[in-house]
Amino acid sequence: MQLPNIVVRTISGAVFVGLIIGALLVPSSVPFGILFSLLMMLAVREFHTLTNDKHQADVGPWVGMLGGLLLFVGEYLLQEGDYPMPWAVAVLEVAYPMFIAGFVIYQIFGKRENPVRSIAYFVAGQVVIAYPFALLCSLYNKPLLLLAVFVTIWVNDTWAYLFGTMLGKHKMIPRVSPGKSWEGFVGGAVMSLLTGWLCSLVMPEYSVWMWMLFAEVIVVFGTLGDLTESLFKRTLGVKDSGNLIPGHGGVLDRLDSTLLAVPAMHILLTILDIINGNTLFALTL
Repeated sequence: MQLPNIVVRTISGAVFVGLIIGALLVPSSVPFGILFSLLMMLAVREFHTLTNDKHQADVGPWVGMLGGLLLFVGEYLLQEGDYPMPWAVAVLEVAYPMFIAGFVIYQIFGKRENPVRSIAYFVAGQVVIAYPFALLCSLYNKPLLLLAVFVTIWVNDTWAYLFGTMLGKHKMIPRVSPGKSWEGFVGGAVMSLLTGWLCSLVMPEYSVWMWMLFAEVIVVFGTLGDLTESLFKRTLGVKDSGNLIPGHGGVLDRLDSTLLAVPAMHILLTILDIINGNTLFALTL
């Protein structure tokens, strides 16, 4: 007997959320590194598989995955105190730039079809997908803060969908994402304020007003990340980035809100640390 889609979606979503929460809350950083590097590579693979299938580019998925892995590992080593700093510098400032340059040179001299477009999509995969995942490493030494980012994204997505379904009349950008409405956006933003308030009770090192600011930054840029992935899919003429997660599509579909929310949160925390005279986030990518 085939399970209803809502049941499949709920079960797979719960498993996915459980894996993320588990990787963030265990004492060791190893599960975090393994899970998020794997998710990053799967998302990059989905992206390049789609662009290749639609004849938009000719980028081997493994190339994008390896580039993203180098970036992620470099940032992971930079944050992990058990490894000497030179290893992180060697990956981020030598190995990764050489890999990027090698791909560009190969496209120039390899007599490939649409080399400029291939380079553009390769860079897009690194900047839009791999880079935000690498930035997560700058937050994993504050696991509750990183968990708050994901919880806020989940709360916003859930309530934006519910409010949009019940009250949505004014579409945000119909040509990019016909299902998103301003009513859903406002509903998700308001409910995310409650998440910010609850986070202030658990982590009082930031004031309640600062937590609410965090929540709204995540809402705005999480929505923009969702729209960014929708734009890619609409350009390529596909509904989902993949089918790895039953009822949800691909990994990129499930994590699209993090693509801009994580860099925005990183920038905000960096600014606050500089203002407070700290360098915890300012020294990272």
